[in-house]
Amino acid sequence: MSKAKRLVLFLIVLLITTSLHCDLVYGAVSEGTMTYCDWSKGEKSGTHYDSGDDPSIAITKAGIVIECHENGSGKLYYRLGSLADDGSVEWATNGGTYYDNGYSPSIAVTDDGTIIEVHGDYSWLKWKLFYRIGKLSSDAQSIEWVTSGGTNYDTGKRPCVEVLENGRILEFHDNGSGKLFYKIGMLEDDRIDWVQSGGTYYDNGYSPSIAVMGNTIIEVHDNGGLKLYYKIGYLSDNGEAIYWVQSGGTYYDSGKRPVIALTANNQLLEFHDDGSGDLYYYVGTLINDQIQWQDRGGIRNDYDTGNTPSIAIGDDGTIVEVHNNGAYELYYNTGKVRTTDGYSNWMETLYQQYPEFGEAVLRDVLLPGTHDTGTFTFDDEGDPHDLAPDSFYPGSTEYNAAYAIRDMIVPFSQTQDLDVKQQLEVGVRYFDLRVGPYMVYENGEVNIDETDLRTMHGIYGEGMDTIVDEVSQFINQNTQEIVILDFQHFYEMTDTSYQYLVNQLTSTFSEQLISLTELKSSTLEELWNSDKHIVILFTENEGSGAYIDNELILSRQSSLINTYNSDNLDITAFSSLLDEYLNTAEDELLFVLQGVRTPAFDIGAILDGMTLYELSEETNPVVLNWLEDNYDKTGNKGGGNNIIMLDYMDYKTIEKIINFNIAKWK
Repeated sequence: MSKAKRLVLFLIVLLITTSLHCDLVYGAVSEGTMTYCDWSKGEKSGTHYDSGDDPSIAITKAGIVIECHENGSGKLYYRLGSLADDGSVEWATNGGTYYDNGYSPSIAVTDDGTIIEVHGDYSWLKWKLFYRIGKLSSDAQSIEWVTSGGTNYDTGKRPCVEVLENGRILEFHDNGSGKLFYKIGMLEDDRIDWVQSGGTYYDNGYSPSIAVMGNTIIEVHDNGGLKLYYKIGYLSDNGEAIYWVQSGGTYYDSGKRPVIALTANNQLLEFHDDGSGDLYYYVGTLINDQIQWQDRGGIRNDYDTGNTPSIAIGDDGTIVEVHNNGAYELYYNTGKVRTTDGYSNWMETLYQQYPEFGEAVLRDVLLPGTHDTGTFTFDDEGDPHDLAPDSFYPGSTEYNAAYAIRDMIVPFSQTQDLDVKQQLEVGVRYFDLRVGPYMVYENGEVNIDETDLRTMHGIYGEGMDTIVDEVSQFINQNTQEIVILDFQHFYEMTDTSYQYLVNQLTSTFSEQLISLTELKSSTLEELWNSDKHIVILFTENEGSGAYIDNELILSRQSSLINTYNSDNLDITAFSSLLDEYLNTAEDELLFVLQGVRTPAFDIGAILDGMTLYELSEETNPVVLNWLEDNYDKTGNKGGGNNIIMLDYMDYKTIEKIINFNIAKWK
């Protein structure tokens, strides 16, 4: 057959294969759900278990953990263990058992417990690939290998292996020079019969990893730098070839050494290191031959430090992760893969379970809140990092100095990584909004669009049109939830800007707006029965007083007590500061506990690489620990906790705040 005819035939097969699968949705979960790893010992709490590099992990049907690694000097070891109730691994031996020479091992287990291991080794001026086959001993204390050494099956480096339900074996590797290959084989009489004598080239890159759903192949790899790609393919009917949907990979993030695995409900978990010593995981769903990644802010994704991660997921959702800490010390994390509905209607659910909750006023409910709500994104219409006048007035000396390093300002400005719709769905009910019209400095002049209102925090964030629309859609679908929109600051607003915003808010929410009298005296049940769901607060000290009537638009100063200390960067004294905050709370006014440590904009701090995310990693656990002891306490003025406002709010934090409500009302 000519090359032209082969190409035509391949395109026809690819078209047919793609058409058969283009409408399939694998692992789809309902809108608002979150899948995450619930680590047994928390994040960044890995347990040391050995020394070495390039670990690989697998779990048998019986729950036996099998780990293999190389010792940094070309010797391969394995370890066996089982999971204890507290999440620790009880290893069968104190140290690893030597089994071969080589590098970068990968391990897989068949349903009947057969162990397949692949690795690379340098021999006769070539990188060669070897496989070994073994069985667990009857007491699960050792592996009984079929042969004394590995069987050479190809040349290359960094192999990975996966076993399909029908017994097919998929092996992927790179050739050490930036080309990726796969091989397909069958396990026959303690050996692998390969379909191809050599590997089949499919893309450029390094360090491949695969997950398999039926006959669908999901592959991830890096480009040898710090870019990650995935590819989707389908196993042919005869099981001897893979037809790829894309000719090249689809870029999805920066990082290296990715690994991917499949959960019991067909969610994808991808792990990698970022090249700078931090480990991340992402959750994805395969929809129409593309991976739809769960928003990275849904659950904190940087779970530990180190490199070369490997993961295994059991049928019951148990996950075991292993990695090198960057200094040839090996650590593991264990936990469960969990999926939650995201608490999109947690107020309604709490009311159904505990009817007395409906007798509370909003002031007495613990509400998750986000600080600088709109900073999950930055301007995507003009310059992607347009400086905003809350910190840098266009054309000023500060503006001109900051403009040259505006990309570096983003980590100093961003405080959230869920958009407003996602924040609502995971349970946020208070939104801190800093708003002003869009201003551009061009040719020595400041141009202002008075009705293009946007959030800001050093850089312009999400627009108010989008935020109002998303809140409206959410409230109309969740009729027993209440949302507070707190316009804490206005910047460079004109009368036209205020009129546009007020008309937008009052026309969109209309009869759903809660008056000051209702806010202070009406119970949740009364508000819901009256179809009242939205509290709008305007600050009074920035030209907005003329638009406050306390019926539709409420005065912040008459409705709320806000806590903030600009010198609160000392984490060791933060709990004491929260005590001071609580003592300012009053009985009838909403109370915002600002659990944030946001320094003033400082070019020096920006150049040093300070990020608000790093500050939140320190601060949020302190706030939650403080709440454990103080969630139902009152301060000197008779008021208790109410709105808990944090940077980088996520599901697990919200879950704890909601649980404080349960403890209070059950």
